Amino acid sequence: IACEVGHICYANRQIVELTGYSLKELLAMEWRDLTRREDQEELARRYKNRTGDRTALIQYETYLRRKGGEWVPIEVSAGTTAWQGKPAGLAMIHDISRRKKIEAERQKRLELETLILRLSTRFLGADASEIDLLVTEALGELGRFLSIDKCVLYETKLDPRMCHLTYEWSAPGMSPVGKGFTSIAANDFPVLFKRVFSKELVRINTLDELPAEASREKE
Repeated sequence: IACEVGHICYANRQIVELTGYSLKELLAMEWRDLTRREDQEELARRYKNRTGDRTALIQYETYLRRKGGEWVPIEVSAGTTAWQGKPAGLAMIHDISRRKKIEAERQKRLELETLILRLSTRFLGADASEIDLLVTEALGELGRFLSIDKCVLYETKLDPRMCHLTYEWSAPGMSPVGKGFTSIAANDFPVLFKRVFSKELVRINTLDELPAEASREKE
């Protein structure tokens, strides 16, 4: 609850936990202290409307500053109330960090699928002499989209137990794949190759994600 002058006059335990401030600290603050500077004009307008004659509950999204400086996306359901006989603003705040993360991941996946579709269409009707360039360009676009340093393509030829480097893209400032990795034997990375040969999509962000039996890969 924020009083007419903007000071926080009441906060429950959930807000204390969300912000990281103690109740005493919160009651010495104004709602502006917890909001982004660029949002304050719009929030002030909403606050004024809440404490005026309008009694309808309004809902909007914004950001809340935690004690450590982290900005948390929140959903606010706001209305009017009275505090000690005077008009006050009532805000029910919900942490929507998880929802925002899921939405961002879904959007990223959609953008990646769109990129892959767009890159795939470049190969339709392409002349054989253009394939090498198109593949390299495609790896570059994927690498930049994923913000990674290197994007490579290995192929298995006559011997399925061996993979050979066929195409490569490296970000500016990054050196090419070393000679020791132009050809890779399945025995060198047994756990990884087992999953690849099973036509499984393999995504490994860090070596810590590899199972205990993947000692060769971790080396």
